[in-house]
Amino acid sequence: MEYPDMTAEAVYSKITASVTPSVIQGEEGSILIDGISIPTSIELRLRTGCKDPLTGGYSEILPYTPAKNNMVYEIEEFLRLIEKDEINHKYLQYSLGAIRVIDEVRRQAEIIF
Repeated sequence: MEYPDMTAEAVYSKITASVTPSVIQGEEGSILIDGISIPTSIELRLRTGCKDPLTGGYSEILPYTPAKNNMVYEIEEFLRLIEKDEINHKYLQYSLGAIRVIDEVRRQAEIIF
């Protein structure tokens, strides 16, 4: 994620499951997501506000409707890039670098498809 004065990195997997929620933390509170790969519930917890005995601050379940297909946003972006013929996408070099590493690992491990 890129912002004018910083870059943030989020790492997750769509193929693993955790027994604890994913947490996005900030100075004023947190957002808890029950399952990052296929979320069904999102909760906002703030440090201040009406006192909740469990959290010590304000807590609210945010309205959220899960997508029927959890890859829909990636597919939409991929189609947009194709339709606009964006061959110089800002993350293209990252993808190419990852492919080079994977290819080298396959070569060294003698994995042939």
